[in-house]
Amino acid sequence: MKKTITYKAKGLVLLSSGMSSPMVRLEANSKDELMSKLYDLFNNGKLSVMGYMDYNGAVVGITQETSIQVEGEEFVNTKLYLEFVGDMTQKEMDNLQKYYFEYLVK
Repeated sequence: MKKTITYKAKGLVLLSSGMSSPMVRLEANSKDELMSKLYDLFNNGKLSVMGYMDYNGAVVGITQETSIQVEGEEFVNTKLYLEFVGDMTQKEMDNLQKYYFEYLVK
Protein backbone atom coordinates (compact mmCIF):
# COMPACT_ATOMS: atom_id res chain seq x y z
CA MET A 1 0.00 0.00 0.00
CA LYS A 2 1.46 3.35 -1.10
CA LYS A 3 0.28 6.56 0.57
CA THR A 4 0.96 10.06 -0.82
CA ILE A 5 -0.06 13.40 0.69
CA THR A 6 0.09 16.64 -1.29
CA TYR A 7 -0.94 20.18 -0.41
CA LYS A 8 -2.26 22.67 -2.95
CA ALA A 9 -3.28 26.30 -2.51
CA LYS A 10 -5.65 28.39 -4.60
CA GLY A 11 -7.01 31.74 -3.50
CA LEU A 12 -7.91 35.35 -3.99
CA VAL A 13 -5.84 38.42 -3.17
CA LEU A 14 -7.56 41.51 -1.73
CA LEU A 15 -6.11 44.51 -3.55
CA SER A 16 -5.75 47.88 -1.83
CA SER A 17 -8.44 49.20 -4.20
CA GLY A 18 -10.96 46.77 -2.65
CA MET A 19 -11.06 44.54 -5.75
CA SER A 20 -9.84 40.96 -5.75
CA SER A 21 -7.39 39.13 -8.01
CA PRO A 22 -6.61 35.42 -8.40
CA MET A 23 -3.65 34.21 -6.39
CA VAL A 24 -0.78 32.19 -7.85
CA ARG A 25 -1.33 28.47 -7.32
CA LEU A 26 1.03 26.63 -5.04
CA GLU A 27 1.82 22.98 -4.41
CA ALA A 28 4.00 21.33 -1.78
CA ASN A 29 4.65 18.05 0.00
CA SER A 30 3.91 19.44 3.47
CA LYS A 31 1.74 22.15 4.97
CA ASP A 32 4.80 23.88 6.45
CA GLU A 33 6.46 24.01 3.01
CA LEU A 34 3.26 25.36 1.45
CA MET A 35 2.83 28.05 4.12
CA SER A 36 6.48 29.06 3.75
CA LYS A 37 6.01 29.53 -0.02
CA LEU A 38 2.78 31.45 0.63
CA TYR A 39 4.34 33.91 3.08
CA ASP A 40 7.44 34.39 0.90
CA LEU A 41 5.25 35.39 -2.06
CA PHE A 42 3.03 37.55 0.17
CA ASN A 43 5.98 39.41 1.69
CA ASN A 44 7.67 39.89 -1.69
CA GLY A 45 4.58 41.32 -3.39
CA LYS A 46 4.27 38.38 -5.80
CA LEU A 47 1.07 36.70 -4.60
CA SER A 48 -1.25 37.94 -7.36
CA VAL A 49 -1.36 36.14 -10.72
CA MET A 50 -1.93 39.51 -12.39
CA GLY A 51 1.25 40.96 -10.89
CA TYR A 52 -0.45 43.41 -8.52
CA MET A 53 1.87 44.28 -5.67
CA ASP A 54 -0.42 46.62 -3.75
CA TYR A 55 -2.62 44.31 -1.66
CA ASN A 56 -3.86 43.98 1.90
CA GLY A 57 -4.20 40.22 2.23
CA ALA A 58 -5.56 37.03 0.79
CA VAL A 59 -7.89 34.14 1.42
CA VAL A 60 -6.27 30.83 0.61
CA GLY A 61 -8.04 27.52 0.15
CA ILE A 62 -5.63 24.76 1.09
CA THR A 63 -6.43 21.32 -0.26
CA GLN A 64 -4.87 18.32 1.43
CA GLU A 65 -5.05 15.29 -0.85
CA THR A 66 -4.25 11.88 0.58
CA SER A 67 -3.85 9.19 -2.04
CA ILE A 68 -3.62 5.48 -1.23
CA GLN A 69 -2.92 2.66 -3.68
CA VAL A 70 -4.70 -0.58 -2.73
CA GLU A 71 -4.32 -3.58 -5.00
CA GLY A 72 -3.59 -1.36 -8.00
CA GLU A 73 -6.54 0.96 -7.39
CA GLU A 74 -6.14 4.56 -6.20
CA PHE A 75 -8.35 6.09 -3.50
CA VAL A 76 -8.17 9.84 -2.80
CA ASN A 77 -9.40 11.73 0.25
CA THR A 78 -9.57 15.52 -0.08
CA LYS A 79 -9.84 18.07 2.75
CA LEU A 80 -10.23 21.81 2.18
CA TYR A 81 -9.66 24.53 4.74
CA LEU A 82 -9.19 28.28 4.56
CA GLU A 83 -6.34 30.45 5.75
CA PHE A 84 -6.14 34.24 5.72
CA VAL A 85 -2.89 36.16 5.34
CA GLY A 86 -2.33 39.86 5.69
CA ASP A 87 -3.87 42.71 7.64
CA MET A 88 -7.62 42.76 6.94
CA THR A 89 -10.72 43.71 8.89
CA GLN A 90 -13.29 41.05 9.73
CA LYS A 91 -15.62 42.54 7.11
CA GLU A 92 -12.90 42.31 4.44
CA MET A 93 -12.22 38.69 5.40
CA ASP A 94 -15.93 37.84 5.27
CA ASN A 95 -16.33 39.43 1.82
CA LEU A 96 -13.19 37.79 0.49
CA GLN A 97 -14.35 34.43 1.77
CA LYS A 98 -17.69 34.90 -0.01
CA TYR A 99 -15.93 35.82 -3.26
CA TYR A 100 -13.63 32.82 -2.86
CA PHE A 101 -16.49 30.33 -2.76
CA GLU A 102 -18.05 31.99 -5.83
CA TYR A 103 -14.60 31.77 -7.51
CA LEU A 104 -14.41 28.05 -6.75
CA VAL A 105 -17.60 27.21 -8.65
CA LYS A 106 -16.66 29.18 -11.78
